[in-house]
Amino acid sequence: MPIAILSDLHNHDWSTYSKVDPDGVNSRLRITINETERAAAELRARGGTTMIIAGDIFHERGRLDPEVLNPVQDSFRRILDSGVTVYAIPGNHDLKTKETTELGSAIQTLSETFTMNGDFVVFNEPRIVAIGDRQFAFVPWFSTNEGLLKALEDIKKQAGADHDKLHVIIHAGIDGVVSGPEHGLTAEILADFGFRNVFAGHYHNRKNMGAGIWSIGATTHQSWRDVGMKAGFIMLNDDGTISEFDTAAPK
Repeated sequence: MPIAILSDLHNHDWSTYSKVDPDGVNSRLRITINETERAAAELRARGGTTMIIAGDIFHERGRLDPEVLNPVQDSFRRILDSGVTVYAIPGNHDLKTKETTELGSAIQTLSETFTMNGDFVVFNEPRIVAIGDRQFAFVPWFSTNEGLLKALEDIKKQAGADHDKLHVIIHAGIDGVVSGPEHGLTAEILADFGFRNVFAGHYHNRKNMGAGIWSIGATTHQSWRDVGMKAGFIMLNDDGTISEFDTAAPK
């Protein structure tokens, strides 16, 4: 079945170009929620039941406003009720400190959101899991390239000869996805691991880097830095191809 892959939702009570809707919810937060639910609806329409989020579900580090948390949790409850299970890793904006810990992760509270039809699963440590007949490795945020690359090497060793079947989810910026300073993590370095695919959150531009390396991009445009970026989500299809879906939110 197809799998929806999203990243960098940055749910937040944005002040610029926003208002409060009739339900008391920040209008731009509502847009983000609607886009996440649109991805879930597209997934279900195609017969899929798995959504993956590669980090930065929330925006403000070290602070989680109940007027953000509660609408987001209600939204994911609706998604789970529709029969979708969500797998997620923390991104840097989801964390209080520089490194990933369960205690310091804002999205850990979402793992308490569950229904009879689906669960919300958070990975605070690198882990390989089977989703249907596919193998996925979830690698949460690391503050250094060295830490990330070591985690990927450990995942490769754990998978052994089957590492080339792994679809790997990370939250890390890949050089060349956006303009600006480079930080030393290239698509070539990631491709050298020999994984089936690497799907990366963090940078807000969706881009196919070749050799199975993808920057997922943000679900919506969120700041002036996102002008010209490809926002939306992607779908991993049954045949291994990737479908791209542009955001329906204002750009």
